[in-house]
Amino acid sequence: PKQLPFGLETRRFVTAVCTRRAGKTTAVAAKLLDVARKKAGCVALYIARSRVNAKRIFWAILKGMNEAYSLGGVISEGDLCINLANGSRIYLSGCVHEAEVDNFIGLPIAIVVLDEAQVFPSFIQRLVDSALVPALQDFQGQLMLVGTPGAVPVGYFYDCCQSPEWAHHEWSAFDNPHILRKSGKTSEAMLEEELKRRGVTREDPTIQREWFGRWAIDTNALVFQYDATKNARP
Repeated sequence: PKQLPFGLETRRFVTAVCTRRAGKTTAVAAKLLDVARKKAGCVALYIARSRVNAKRIFWAILKGMNEAYSLGGVISEGDLCINLANGSRIYLSGCVHEAEVDNFIGLPIAIVVLDEAQVFPSFIQRLVDSALVPALQDFQGQLMLVGTPGAVPVGYFYDCCQSPEWAHHEWSAFDNPHILRKSGKTSEAMLEEELKRRGVTREDPTIQREWFGRWAIDTNALVFQYDATKNARP
């Protein structure tokens, strides 16, 4: 129920804040396939922090859906691309360096998803504003920023998650019924084990971020200790 509204979202600019093991990768794969099938001749684009991450995290799931639902997409392993019969293409890519931003200029994009948006460097805004949004014009396409909360509630992804100009979705591993099916344990039981192992409570910032998807300042996760009076935006 929590993933479905994300898949059916029609607004052009979308954020999704999720925890680990929430099923967001599967939800994103379904969304890309759905859009590519409905809009002939388009590009559906998935961008991770690096091409290696895109292949490790996403490629097998996307190919598995193509096969499981007999979608007929032709796989190109070298290009990390699935070519559909209607002329649409689903590409996987990375963007490690700012110089790679220009690689996305000129594509007729119907949907683009930036995964793990919280780990992208500051050039993420240039990537969005200069390369991706202009490429959405042909199809009035969608831009989706997906990720988990960062160690501090600042940055481009955080700002977009607070903006009324974006549609917002959020869900957690507690909303993923396949966790119980695969592991034999509920997410609640796993959380209790983790709290005991680490000797912390549910209010621990890392627990709040990784298990509940909430923005919580975690000074222990930073090289330099965060001080809201010095580091937060006015």
